[in-house]
Amino acid sequence: MTAPNHLFLPAAHRFQWLIAMVFVCISCSSKGGSDTKSQGKPMAHAGESMAAQSAGSMSAAVMGKPSVGKGPRAAEKTAQYTVKRVVVAVARWGKIYRENTYILSDNSSRDAVIIDPGKAHPDIEAHIKSSSLKVRAILNTHGHFDHIQANDHYRKLYGVKVYAHKVDRHFYGKARAPDKPDVLLDKEKHLSFGTLHLRIIAVPGHSRGSLFFLCGAHLFSGDTLFLENLGMTFTDKKATSAQKMMQQIRGIKEKILVLDPAVTVYPGHGPKTTVGHEKQFNPLLNRQKKKPRAIDY
Repeated sequence: MTAPNHLFLPAAHRFQWLIAMVFVCISCSSKGGSDTKSQGKPMAHAGESMAAQSAGSMSAAVMGKPSVGKGPRAAEKTAQYTVKRVVVAVARWGKIYRENTYILSDNSSRDAVIIDPGKAHPDIEAHIKSSSLKVRAILNTHGHFDHIQANDHYRKLYGVKVYAHKVDRHFYGKARAPDKPDVLLDKEKHLSFGTLHLRIIAVPGHSRGSLFFLCGAHLFSGDTLFLENLGMTFTDKKATSAQKMMQQIRGIKEKILVLDPAVTVYPGHGPKTTVGHEKQFNPLLNRQKKKPRAIDY
């Protein structure tokens, strides 16, 4: 029998050959393990969620799992609309809140709205300028400070009005947001800004005036609905935090989870998700936890 060629190599080269073979074996073993997982037991939900956040989506989509876990950093463009997310850092009470400000625009007309400008940021203005957008309005999902601090800056810069729910008006007129909204909303209805048509959906809980804005298959949820979580609720003179949480959950189930599962949800903090994903996997909506904890925003 002929001896393998590597036995006739110099000693140093034989050592290198052995190291290379070890790496090949390890690589084959890890690939085999991955194949076994994909063909055998389904991955745990936590693992799937991490995969969705890190990989994005091509593999998740192939496996039938909705693409969640990534917000648009470059502008996210569909056939009719473009959504640009700019993450701003808002400081208060010794904490830094990373808040999502969105620019929603119509691809044809270039009409646009700014949603929840928590802080002025050059990327917001750069996107509007580079895309030749015509800003028509500023929309607030609710009146908390980290979502409204740049209202006045962009109102003056683009000469537009600020829209917010009337029951949240007490959050305005203070140092961080000295000017009050120009238009106070009190009913669920449709708003049009040029060729942009948005449906207003009220889901009180996180604040009494919390709103969702729906435009096509794009849903802006503020701090009410997050990826596999909900926003905090707060006790006041009218209701306890627990009562408000139940009101919030009921509102989401009755008004949001009935939408097309493919609708993309853009929250006020963190990554995007979809209606279908939250309907299936959100533990606070499915009572998968005995004592679910909402996000502290």
